[in-house]
Amino acid sequence: MDYVLFLKFMMKCGSLLCLLLHLTAAITDKAVNASLLDNQTDPLVAIFDLSKANESDKLNVGEDTNTKMDAIKDHFKDKVGVNINDEIRTIVEEVLLKKGYYNYTDAVKKNTDAILRIQDDQKQMSARFNSRIKIIYTTVEKKVKPRECADVDFLKDGVYVIYPRGENQPKRAYCVWQDNRKWTVIQRRFDFSVDFYRSWNEYKEGFGTASGEHWLGNDFIHSISTNGRHRVKFILGKDGTKKYAEYANFRLKDEKSKYKLKVSGYSGTAGDSIDSVDSQGRANGQKFSTYDRDNDNNKKSNCAIMNEGGWWYNSCDYASLNDMDSYKISWYFHMGFHLDTSMVMITKV
Repeated sequence: MDYVLFLKFMMKCGSLLCLLLHLTAAITDKAVNASLLDNQTDPLVAIFDLSKANESDKLNVGEDTNTKMDAIKDHFKDKVGVNINDEIRTIVEEVLLKKGYYNYTDAVKKNTDAILRIQDDQKQMSARFNSRIKIIYTTVEKKVKPRECADVDFLKDGVYVIYPRGENQPKRAYCVWQDNRKWTVIQRRFDFSVDFYRSWNEYKEGFGTASGEHWLGNDFIHSISTNGRHRVKFILGKDGTKKYAEYANFRLKDEKSKYKLKVSGYSGTAGDSIDSVDSQGRANGQKFSTYDRDNDNNKKSNCAIMNEGGWWYNSCDYASLNDMDSYKISWYFHMGFHLDTSMVMITKV
């Protein structure tokens, strides 16, 4: 760093003459004591007695001094430049070594490799992103089919198309918005215009019209109720009064299990006529029966024939909503017989 300090000294002096002042004690008419540098940078010390020198000698000394000054200037310029670069290089290399790099080349190479890796990663991510976007677009174009009314976007009660058994089997259903839930109606009666005295296959596939009296179909009810947890609500009307019975859990097994009914978790105003009754009338846990498929527990007769409608009969019932004789449409607790209207609907929990 001596060269650096020396260079600063020269810059403050503002003239190359400062170099001579730094190297010599004084210049007078009598004598000059000067330290000069030869071409090999070895110091040459000379004592000049200028009092006896003629003008030519003085001129030669001046020219020689100027020549040496130029040489000194170039020498220090190179030396200072080299030393400054060495100092900077040393500092930078120390920093790089702390960062785990051996030299400039390693640093550049490693950073270049890192940049290239990032670019490759970006290309791969972009490709994956584009692929996923394509899948999403394809899915949106296909449009996921609603399996039940809970999957349908609607604001007004009415008939909508659902796909309980897959996208190739559409089914019209009556959807109801109630209790901040979207319900799928599986049974509806209000004017007794539709015949409910039907066969096993008719109850399996459903009958009636979704906008009027109808039975959705046991196969469809099974598909919906087994697609996650569901609840069921019975809404019953008599003499202008409506009451309801709701069960927090509802499931209908498949045809092989003869559409066995399973409910639990009652709440409501109509009373529990499905589960909390004696064993002879309890519908919960019972298989479905029609006039051509007797699955009830009555050993003497077929309850579906007696009541003229399909249901989960035990032997026989405390609740039966599909009878053809309006007098027999019943909900034993709090409602009794001869109901005017009934609607059964299910929804996701």
